[in-house]
Amino acid sequence: MGLTRTTTFSGWVKTVGMANHAEIQIQWLDEDGDIIGKAETIGRSTGTSDGFMQITATKPKPDVAAGVNVLLRHAEGTGTCYFDDIVVRNGP
Repeated sequence: MGLTRTTTFSGWVKTVGMANHAEIQIQWLDEDGDIIGKAETIGRSTGTSDGFMQITATKPKPDVAAGVNVLLRHAEGTGTCYFDDIVVRNGP
């Protein structure tokens, strides 16, 4: 998938007894696959969620970006997190 000027990221997260948090992050890549800047959190859930929670964010693509990583992260600590239906699409 070639990236356009904006990219929309979405997914669902459910947490159970999280001492810290679960989050979805994005990390832009240049044409060589090297990371540009720092990972950016687009949403998070803490504690015990009431079912699955949708996370959605539309971000502008950095001019030098040729790709993107989506990171599904369980922060340090105890608890369980579930991720589902992670989608990356061009445009808003």
